[in-house]
Order: sequence, then C-alpha cells, then structure tokens
Amino acid sequence: MKIKTTIATLLLCSIAGSVFAIHHINNAELEKVAYYIESSIENNNPSFINLNFQYEHFCAAFVNTNASHSEFNSSFVTELESYLTPGNLVLDQAGSVYSYQFVSSFSEGDKTSMVFRLQSEGGLDYHEYTLVKEEGNYRIIDLYMFYDGTRLSEQIAELYQVLSETMLPEIYKKKNAKDTKQHLQAEKKMLNNLAGEDFSKATKQWQKLDIKLRNKKSILLYALRAASYTDATLTKQIFDKINVLYPETEGAKLIVLEGLFIQKEYNQTLKYIDQLDEAVHTDPYLNYLRASVYKNMQETERAEWLLNKCIVDLPRSEAGYFSLLELYLESERYTDATSILTQITENLGFLKDDLNTLVQNYPEFASSQEYTMWITE
Repeated sequence: MKIKTTIATLLLCSIAGSVFAIHHINNAELEKVAYYIESSIENNNPSFINLNFQYEHFCAAFVNTNASHSEFNSSFVTELESYLTPGNLVLDQAGSVYSYQFVSSFSEGDKTSMVFRLQSEGGLDYHEYTLVKEEGNYRIIDLYMFYDGTRLSEQIAELYQVLSETMLPEIYKKKNAKDTKQHLQAEKKMLNNLAGEDFSKATKQWQKLDIKLRNKKSILLYALRAASYTDATLTKQIFDKINVLYPETEGAKLIVLEGLFIQKEYNQTLKYIDQLDEAVHTDPYLNYLRASVYKNMQETERAEWLLNKCIVDLPRSEAGYFSLLELYLESERYTDATSILTQITENLGFLKDDLNTLVQNYPEFASSQEYTMWITE
C-alpha cells in the first residue's frame, strides 16, 4: 500500500507540457530508448516496455540452475511471460492523473540504468530500468521502484521460492517452507498496520520478531516506513541497518521523507533528500521538496531561491511556480505574486480566468491594486 507523500503532492504537470530531458544522454540509441519509455507511459500505452522486456535474462538473476529444477524453471518462465507485464505495473501505480519524465542515465559494466520520475496522486516515486544490449538492441532486464524499495526481480524471486518449495517438496526441507511461511505472515501483518496507518503497532511488531525475520529486507523496509512517522532515532537505526545489510537499497532514501517531514525532523529530511538526489543522479525537481522543508523551517529566502532555481531548471513543471506563488501571497508580496502569475500564463498556458478560483482563496490579494491591474491588463 503506497502512502501519499505529503511534501511531494502538487498540482501535476500537464501531460502536454512534458519535456523530454535529452540533454542527459550523449548516446543516440539510448536517447531513443529513453524517449520511447517515457512516451509509452505518458501516452498510457505500455507496449514498448512490455515487448522489450527480456524475461530469460530477468529470471537468470534468481532461478536455481540445478538439473532438478530444469523442467520447473522452463514452466515458470513461460508462465511469467504470460502474466508479468512491467509496463502495466507502472501504469497501475500511476493511476489516472500523472506525469512521467526521464531524469538520468548511467552505465556500469555492460548494463545501463535509466531513471524516470513519476508524479501522481499517490505522490512521488522514481523508477530505475536496467538495460543490456542484445543483438544490437537495448532490452529491459529489471525494474526498480524506489518507493517499494525492491527490484522487480527480488519480488518475483520470492514467488519463485514459494512455488519451488510447493512444487518440489522432495528437494526442499520442511524448515525452508516453514521459514517462508513465517516471512509472508510477518509481511502481511506489517502491511495491514501500515495500510491502517498504525505505525506504532507496526514498529512494535517488528521489534518482537526473531532476529532472522527482523533482518529480512522487505520486513526492514516496512519497519523503516513505520518508524519514520513515529521515531526519528529508530528510523536512523533501521536505515543504517539496511545500509549495511542491503547497501543498494536506494529507495530507503525516499521511503523516509514523508514521515520525517510530518515529525518536523527537517534537518534529517533534507539529509535524505540530498542522498536521494545522488541516488537518482541529480533531479532538479528535488529542489521543490527542499524548498517545502525550508519554508516550514521559516527560512523563506532559502525556499524562494530554491523555487526560482526549480522554475529555471524545469520551466514546464507547475510545482515550482505555484509553490512560489503561495509563498509570495502568504508574505503579502503582491507585486512578486503578479509577476509569477504572468509567468504561469506565459510558460504553462493557463488563462487568467483559470487562476481566478485560486486567487479567491486570498481575498486581500484579490482586492488589491496589484491584482486588479494584472487581471485587467
């Protein structure tokens, strides 16, 4: 269950205003792939992602290669191809109103990663696609959704393990099946508590588990999410443990943001935003999140500078404009507010009448000389 990210909730970028950030890629082939992935989701047509997903390479990361599993493996991969559609998973998470934009690309060895930012009614998430080049074409071999904290291959590996123990009981010991069952039961209980926003109960449940279960990656991530809403010290302890046991869990840096922000642990929130920025290889949108934090810290000058930078770096993203407008209206800087209103109409395509409802929430501004002159120009 994805919990809405408070500091990432915004007036969403219009899909028509999406601008592909080709300046991040120097390789023409990769540029084309990034464009197709972004367009596939923006246009609600996941076929490019689904058709370019390499299932055998994907499964090679977790299948048991012993001869005793060969028939089971073949059947598993065949079934997987019929129901696992990564592009549809992304669209399911996105919902009905969203923006999907390319952020960065980087390579390590023979693998290339591409990061995309999802902004939806559910909040902020990042998706990292892993690609390899096969027979002259780039193919997708894995997908990492930051807010879940696990790779798609890790999730399917758990399913593979459960099915292996069920279908091949003569190979697996009863203890293995028992451990898997306990793990799944613990996950279910924690998920129920998170869905009900009973965060204290979820952390207490985690603390009562035996050490082996408590240190399972999925369990630790649930505990981290719960602790971030209730206990900053415990949040740091769990985060550090994840960093030691599962050092490539970049999503943990996103998972903690909402809870720490609600707890008013602003310095900690800023620290994890910086770490998240590094993990996604720099996203200018995170300046909007930083500005939200600084605004709550009453550091309005810093917030204003960050929002202006966000507007410069992402001129088609609504978040920076409307947040800066709110800052000016709350501080009664009406000349600056009309200047931002002009930028909103010129850069985002809004009509003056479109903005009238928003302005009426600030009656003093609505009746001010500055607004009257602006609306009648």
